[in-house]
This record gives sequence, structure tokens and C-alpha cells, in this order.
Amino acid sequence: MVKTRELIDFEREKVIGFYEAGDSKRAISSKTGYGKTTIHNIIAKYHETGVITVASRSGCPKKLTD
Repeated sequence: MVKTRELIDFEREKVIGFYEAGDSKRAISSKTGYGKTTIHNIIAKYHETGVITVASRSGCPKKLTD
């Protein structure tokens, strides 16, 4: 399966909000349209690090900007 794009912080916050409200991972998946594995990974990273944002990537910066 191909990864289409990375979720923005607002989408991750929405998932965490549903989870903290008591919804199951399957219910969150059906409400948001994201896969169950994606939901699980977001929640696991939130429990592990305590933050929702994605860490910056290593490597050379892009030469061109938008």
C-alpha cells in the first residue's frame, strides 16, 4: 500500500481528541476515514512522546521553495 501524504497537526489533534473522548480506534477510523494502523501509530506516538507534531527530518534542505 502506498503512503499518500503525511497528516497535518490539526488532523492528528482531531484523532487524539476522539481518543481522549473515549472513542475506540475503529470508531475513530470510521469517523475520520484514516486507516486503523494510522490511528494506532498516532496514538502510540502521542503516549510515547507526549507531543502531536512530527519531528523534523534530517538531511539537506531543499534548494527550491514553493
